[in-house]
Amino acid sequence: MMTSAIRRLAVAGLWILFKNSGQFQVPPDQYEANLRTIVERIRSQTQARVLFATTTPIVDERAAATRAQAEYALLESSVEQYNAIAQRVMRELAVPLDDLHAVFPDAASRRQTLGPDGVHFTAAAQSALAKAVAAAVAEHLPAAGSKPSCSDRLKGASRVRTAQRWPEPDHESGPSEVS
Repeated sequence: MMTSAIRRLAVAGLWILFKNSGQFQVPPDQYEANLRTIVERIRSQTQARVLFATTTPIVDERAAATRAQAEYALLESSVEQYNAIAQRVMRELAVPLDDLHAVFPDAASRRQTLGPDGVHFTAAAQSALAKAVAAAVAEHLPAAGSKPSCSDRLKGASRVRTAQRWPEPDHESGPSEVS
């Protein structure tokens, strides 16, 4: 059944938070070690295939305004730094990667698709992300009754799956409303 196949696919994406003290909640070297541990634990303790999804972009000024009193900051530069770590680790561990960050590749598309808090996406953008995730999962979903092999793990792991990009904004009509 499809349900049993879905249970054997582990999809991971991890949030990165940056404390206002200037310290990451999880420093880059620890994040890398954690990623390796998580992948190895999933592989050794389950029959799941692992698929990693990158962290989606944020709009710094909106995120900062919303979190003025928070003990942490969310920064696009941190998202990019940690995504680079994850991409390298997943390549080394032969884990297929769904690059959700690339769905909204530039500042204009991010301003158009991210809500007032700079983190959560509009309904249309959520739909685009859902389609990207569904396509990546379908591409790597094991057939019912099959068990992932080492060659299955390596298949496709050398390439990064970049989801379809958000359409370029129509600059003549101005920015669209953000819900």
